[in-house]
Amino acid sequence: MSMPICGESPPALLLEGIAQFNRGEYFEQHETLELLWRTERRDVRRLYQGILQIGVAFHHLRRANHHGTVYMLGVARGTWHHLFRDPRASMSKRCWPMPPLR
Repeated sequence: MSMPICGESPPALLLEGIAQFNRGEYFEQHETLELLWRTERRDVRRLYQGILQIGVAFHHLRRANHHGTVYMLGVARGTWHHLFRDPRASMSKRCWPMPPLR
């Protein structure tokens, strides 16, 4: 699996998922990014999955589901650890001018 080619633009679903995340629409961002994550076969899918998982944790937090929040943060930690441990994955930070997650 390979990361995106630097000439590619970020997928529209990724940008929409980030916008939903930043608006606090955590359930909706999960639905949006899950569509992207499930269809992507390259390593960049872990980036989508990691954002999705943090949003799910925030959704649980908003609903006062402590167990769900802690569980999803642990799962997300593993995803992000793998993503940034893999030198191929770090290319996404240099290739896409992405809006920040807030």
